[in-house]
Parts: sequence; C-alpha cells; structure tokens
Amino acid sequence: MVSSPLGGIRGGLLLLAILLTSCDSRMSRILDEADRLLPDNPDSADVMLRGVTDWQSMGRGNQALYGLLRTKTDAMQGRGVGSDSIIRQAYDYYSSRASRASSNTELGRRLGQSEFYFAQFYIATDSTKLAEDLLRKAIRHSDEAGDLRTCYMAHQYLGNLAGRSNQREGIELLKQSLYIYNRCNDKPANQLSILLDIGYSYLASSQFDSTAVYFDRAMQVADLLDSDVKRSEVHRAISSLHFYQQDYPTALQYAKQGQAHVGDAERDASLFMLAETYLYCDSLRQAYTLFSELKQSHQTMIVYEAYRYLSQIAAIDGDNERALSYGDSSITASEAMYHDALSQKDQYYQDLLQNELQNEQLRYQHRMTILWVIIILLALAFIIYIGYRRLRIYIRRINLKRKRGLQIQRATIRQVQDLQEEVVDRRKELLEVKHITMEESRIYQQLRSGSIGSLDMTPSRWLQVEQLLDACSDHFVSRLKLKYPTISQSQLELCMLTRLGFSQNELADFYLRSVEAIKSRRKKLKAEVFGEKGSAISLDDIIENF
Repeated sequence: MVSSPLGGIRGGLLLLAILLTSCDSRMSRILDEADRLLPDNPDSADVMLRGVTDWQSMGRGNQALYGLLRTKTDAMQGRGVGSDSIIRQAYDYYSSRASRASSNTELGRRLGQSEFYFAQFYIATDSTKLAEDLLRKAIRHSDEAGDLRTCYMAHQYLGNLAGRSNQREGIELLKQSLYIYNRCNDKPANQLSILLDIGYSYLASSQFDSTAVYFDRAMQVADLLDSDVKRSEVHRAISSLHFYQQDYPTALQYAKQGQAHVGDAERDASLFMLAETYLYCDSLRQAYTLFSELKQSHQTMIVYEAYRYLSQIAAIDGDNERALSYGDSSITASEAMYHDALSQKDQYYQDLLQNELQNEQLRYQHRMTILWVIIILLALAFIIYIGYRRLRIYIRRINLKRKRGLQIQRATIRQVQDLQEEVVDRRKELLEVKHITMEESRIYQQLRSGSIGSLDMTPSRWLQVEQLLDACSDHFVSRLKLKYPTISQSQLELCMLTRLGFSQNELADFYLRSVEAIKSRRKKLKAEVFGEKGSAISLDDIIENF
C-alpha cells in the first residue's frame, strides 16, 4: 500500500505542532515556577530565568511573562530595569488585552506589574509625565486584581514623583502607600522605605514635627530588623532633620552614626553630609579631611562641592594660594557653564575677605590712634606738672605729632577710598561676567527658547536653575529659602522663573496655563510668601530687589 504524499506532509505538520506545543507548555511551567519563587527567593528565580536561552522562540504570552519576570528579578537584585525593549514587550502584550483584565485577575495583576516596572524605566530616563501616567494605571489595575504589593509600591513611586510639584499630594499618596502596605504586611524593609519617604516629604515642606514622627517610626522598624545598615540609613535621615532645624551638633552626632554602616552606593553622599555638618559645627579640620577624601568620588557634583568647600576652608585659614588651587579643581570637576560662575563667585568671596581684612586694619589703626591720644594727654599733664618753660617745646612736638597723625589718616582714607572704588569696579565686572555666564548657560537658553516646559523640568534641571541663580544672583535661591522657610517648591520655581525675566505670557506658555491663571498664581505668591497683599509694588520688583 503506497502512502499519500499529502498525508505525509499533514503528519509532519501535526508532529511539529505537538512538539512546539509541548515546548511552550514546558516553558510555561518554568515561568510559573519562577513567578512563584520570585517574592521570597529572587536568587533562585534569577537562576531559572537566566537558564532560558530560547525565550524569543516562545509564544507571545510566554515572551511577555518572561520579560516581566526578568525585569522584576533585575529590579529586586538591584540591577535596575535595564533597557525598555524587554519590559515594553510585556507591557504591549498585557495592555493589548486590557479589556479582559477586569474579568481575569491574573491578567490584571500582570498588567499592573508591567505598567509599574515600565514606569521605573521612564523614571530612570527623567520622563516624569509618562512615568506618572503609567503609575496611575498600575495603581488602578493592581487594585482591581487585588495585588496589594504592586499597589502600595506604585503609590510610593507616584508620591515621590508628584511631591516634586505638589508636596501635599505627594504626602497623601505616600500615606496611602503605607496604609496599603499595612494591609498586605510585606517585608519590613519596604515599610522602612515608605516611612523615610514620608519623613523626607514632610522635611521638604518644613513640617519638622511630622518629620520626626515618621523618622522615629522608621527607627523602630530598623530596630525590629536588627540591621545596622538600616539604622545607619535612619540616622542619616534624622541628621538631615536636625540640620534643617539648624541644630548642627545633634545633626553631627547622627551623621556619625549614619556613616558607621553605609553601602557603597550611599557612601559618598553620606560622607558629604557628615563633612558639611562638621563645617557648620566649625570643625574645620574634620570637614577639611572628609572633603579631601571626597575629591576622589565618582559623582561629579559631589567632587565639585567638595572642592568648593575646600576652597572656602582654605580662604578662612588665610591660605589664598591653596584656596585658588581648589577653586581651579572645582572648575575642572563640573560643566563649563557652572565653572565660570563658580570661579567668579570664589573671586567675589576673596574680594570680600580682602575687604574685611582691610577694615580690620583700619579698626586697628583707629584703636592705635585712640591710644596715642591718651598717651599725649598724659604727656601734656606731665609737661604742665614739671613747668611752664618746657610747655611750649612739648606743645610744639605734640602739634607735629598731630600733624603727622592727620597726614597718615588722610593718606589712609585716600587708600581706603581707592580700594573701595576698586572693589566696586570689580563687583561691576563680576556682575557682567555673571550675566554673560547666565546667558551662555544651557538650561537658561533652553528655558528662554521655550524648548523645554514645566512637564520637561526634572528635579535635576530645577537643581541646575537653583545653582545657576545662586552663582549668578548672589545666592538668590539660598537667601529666599532662608528668609521664607515655608515657601513651597512650586512657589520657589515661580520665583526663580520670575528672577530669570519670564513675563506673564512666557510663564503661561511654560506652564501650559492661561495668562489669568498665571496672574492668580503670582498674586497668591505675592500675598502668601512676601506679605504684600494689596500692595502697589509688583512681584517683579519684589523679586528683583530681593
């Protein structure tokens, strides 16, 4: 009996389909087992997933699950979320089935997780708006699927992002994260992280009593974990609280404890906080030692700040050559824009120091002049006592001495006036250089050209604006925070943009709001922060003359 060729082809296709189905079924079991192990045994899950070499030949469902599990494992192992290709694949697959997610708990759970980890990728790339949208979706889907762990973590991440522009909303989201965490009773280390985030949010809004409450609760959790590393983390947080309260000795005490057990990732930041606290406690030698160690940091901003503080310490010690050397090193450690502004600022500080030394010299001369007058009066009394004949001789000598003293004083006054004029000229030159530096600043050019708006402004970019204004406008932002400690981040940002010369129309374009809305915000800022409600003076004049 001869077999049909068509029948042979059909049999081969059937056998291939069976083999493929069997292979995909085996991979499904491996992925399900990795998913089961992942919460408590991420190391074992990581080994299983890395043993899969042909995941791209799997079905779309298994490919999506593999991408989600690999991303979760990398995140739990501290490797970050990596590139967006593998998690995007999972997100695209599960979001395409979003209509069935409400009726399928497992599908909704995986959709919420893919949205959460995809949002982490956007956070890493400073795409804040996209990250916030994904986190809000993750909260909704994970809540519908009963995935409390993903739900509270998404609230935590969203709270930290939202708090940059709306501190009250950020705090409420973080509190909601803590509430959901208490319902699922997850790892205490995660509770510690939430408590610290809430505390730092209150600290940013200068609500110190609430900050202390949450930091104390964080310390209780660290004691429960019996982890020196976690205690050190809480100690650094408490040190920040006392530092903002200007209780520098107590801040120094906690900063030392926080430095005892610190990981490599936080080492430089922790060491910098300790050095800065030493500096504010007037322990210049200890601060100098730590800042010298931070010169080798891999973080450019820390290196720059370390050199800047070293330059200031050297200037305080009167070692101008070493101060200039550290100033030059700080210029090398940061961007060209910031370098130029910093160099001029250091020169400005040196001019002020030189001026103070000259004033001290004048005060010394004044004291010496008073002493000489006393001596002369005693000499006159002695001359009168010994006789009238020698009185004329002594009077003549006294007159000569007085004449010389007046000549010295006139010469000194002329020198002081010349020096003061020179200081004024140098200040004018410094202002011109600062203006040029600001005009050449990349972030300033981007803001003025309208190439970036409020949605594109990340915390790092706002930090660049703060540093630019501090360097080029005589510590404008630092002075503003010091005088008005209750000012919110959004109000501070509006002040900075106004100081940069943004008109109401430009502010409306920047914030994507109407001009009337901007007028209302400016009026509210003028009344609440500067206390000029109903005053005829404009907000622009207040900030310009601040």
